[in-house]
Amino acid sequence: QEALCDAIVVDYYLNYRANFKKFITHKGPDSFNPANNAALAKALFKNIKVDHIKFVLLMDKSEGTQYAGFKNETAALLEVHILNGMNADNADEYVISIIVRNFFHGIVEIAKNYQNEEWAYRNISLLVQYHMCGMALLYQ
Repeated sequence: QEALCDAIVVDYYLNYRANFKKFITHKGPDSFNPANNAALAKALFKNIKVDHIKFVLLMDKSEGTQYAGFKNETAALLEVHILNGMNADNADEYVISIIVRNFFHGIVEIAKNYQNEEWAYRNISLLVQYHMCGMALLYQ
């Protein structure tokens, strides 16, 4: 099972991980303007469009493999990124953890129920817009 999973997702995993790390290590403060939100939606969509089945396998169906903790590791990296950018008065690790995990859960659900490119992009864009509006308030 381990070898089969590795053969299926390894290239996708390496690419996703590299792109995600590049995203969270950007220079400068986070910005929640419509252009940046659209860029985030496009980047997420691109990762799902490439192969939504591998995305779901990696993020939701990898228990018992070397990738089992990947979703949690990715969420933890995003949590740290968010906490580092926030106003200290709003930086509650517990709430940020809930927000990030809900965000990832939404993305996984969109990938699981993938109907077509237009549907997926529209739903990812709505999810990003929803979450980024809330994050903008926490960064104040």
